[in-house]
Order: sequence, then C-alpha cells, then structure tokens
Amino acid sequence: MENEKSHIKGLSGWLILIGISLFGVAFNMISNIAYTIQFKLSLIILIFAILLFLANIYVIVLFFKKSKNFPKYFIAFLLFVLVWMVVLVLSVLSSSTTAVPGFDQIISFFIWTLIANSYMKKSIRVKNTFIE
Repeated sequence: MENEKSHIKGLSGWLILIGISLFGVAFNMISNIAYTIQFKLSLIILIFAILLFLANIYVIVLFFKKSKNFPKYFIAFLLFVLVWMVVLVLSVLSSSTTAVPGFDQIISFFIWTLIANSYMKKSIRVKNTFIE
C-alpha cells in the first residue's frame, strides 16, 4: 500500500489545475493594478495589489521548485486574494465606478479556496511532490 502511494507525485493530476489558477490570478492581479491606476483609487490599494502580485510570483516559483513551503504559502495566498477581492469591492462601492468583482465572483473564489485548501492538506500527490 505504501509503495502504491509513493509513485503518486509530480506536477500532474489536479496540481495542473492549481498551476493554471496561479497564472490566472497573476493576470487578474495585473488587471486589478491597471484598474486601480485608471480609476485613481487609494494608494494603499495600489500598494496592496502590487504586493499581492509579487506574492503570486513567489508562490509560482515555489510551485515549480516543488518547495515544501508551497502548500502553506499557497493557502495563505488564496486567503489574501479573497480579502483583496472584498477590499476592492468595498473601496469601489465608495466611489462611482462599477467594474469590480461581483458578489458571485467572491463566492466562487471562496469555494475554490475551500477546495484548494482541502486538496493541499489531504492530497497524497501534494505530500509526495512538495518535499524539497
């Protein structure tokens, strides 16, 4: 039984979806930074968006290096992005612009965060892949 589990490793299976989502979030963060600049939102929001983008790049590097720190950094990153989405919505509600993540996007990202969190904590592939 142990021998069967030891061959389940590498950046394949559901980890491919995790990798794709990291790049999707990176592109979304770039558009959020552009949006923040375009609509002249708070400097604090702009700094937070840039920091999240840099954190995203760091998590991508950890992913491809198969770092043992990846699962916990990935989970923390997802939670920070979720907070970012809520902050962005609240900041824009106080201004007159309308092109922000909606409630449905926040709920779907929340569900994705729950699923990814469970996968990172319980997956044999994750435990066997991120060991370096």
